[in-house]
Amino acid sequence: MSDCTDVVREEAVQQDHAQFAAPEASPRDGSESDVSTLLDQWQAAADALEQVHRSKCDEVARLRQALAEATIELAQRHRLADFSATVGRLAAGMKNSIQGIQQQLDLLRRRSSASEGAELLNKAAADVAAWEAAVDDLIHFSGECSPEAELLSLRELVDGARCALAPQLSHHAVHLLVDVPEEARAVGDQRLLQRAIVNVVLQALDRLPQGGEVVVAAAQGEQTLDVEVACGSDAPADQSGRTQSTAAGAAVLRWAVVRHILEQHGGEALAKANDRGGMSFVLRIPHEQDG
Repeated sequence: MSDCTDVVREEAVQQDHAQFAAPEASPRDGSESDVSTLLDQWQAAADALEQVHRSKCDEVARLRQALAEATIELAQRHRLADFSATVGRLAAGMKNSIQGIQQQLDLLRRRSSASEGAELLNKAAADVAAWEAAVDDLIHFSGECSPEAELLSLRELVDGARCALAPQLSHHAVHLLVDVPEEARAVGDQRLLQRAIVNVVLQALDRLPQGGEVVVAAAQGEQTLDVEVACGSDAPADQSGRTQSTAAGAAVLRWAVVRHILEQHGGEALAKANDRGGMSFVLRIPHEQDG
């Protein structure tokens, strides 16, 4: 009797457990979970693809802008090249005319005996020489090439400029003093830098109508070599006897040439009043780099 009761009680407990036990996961529940995971992964991939697409669109827009700017710059270079060629042809024609005028002035000077007439001829010859130098600059820069980078002796540059300016120095009764150390060095194009020094000295000569002294000095800094051309007078250029338009036009062109040459070399050209009441023209050019 007791055994039967125990069996019945055990069967009742098992039925209760079966009734309240958690239901087993069906295959359908597993499929829904896999689909949800797949959708999440698909959305993440779509978001990443959209981000890449936006990035590529921004890059394409940037490249299009760069291409447009490069096209504009190239067109400007072509126009400048055409303009430069035209200027070169005109300057060559002007030089031929100037040389003819110089020959006629020399002939008149030989035939003229009056001192007043000779003085006027000398002034005219000085004007023509100034314009010839300006035309030479135009011819040079119309066929301009990139400057060469070589180690140069500054003293040799200044001596070369002094030799080239010997007739003008004599005509203006100007003495050129050179205070440049033998060891001073600069990196750049020998022909261009010497032309810059010549033009700056000519700027100083324009301010010495009665003659005088021009000093060329050099100072070595940490990054640059400063070449200073100083004159002791700040007289305007037209006091030299030239017409104001002639002197001003030649001076403006010379200074533009100087600034352009220095910019090509990564330097700069400055003009300022000096301590002696005159003017100083400073050429700031790269010096010899260590190592």
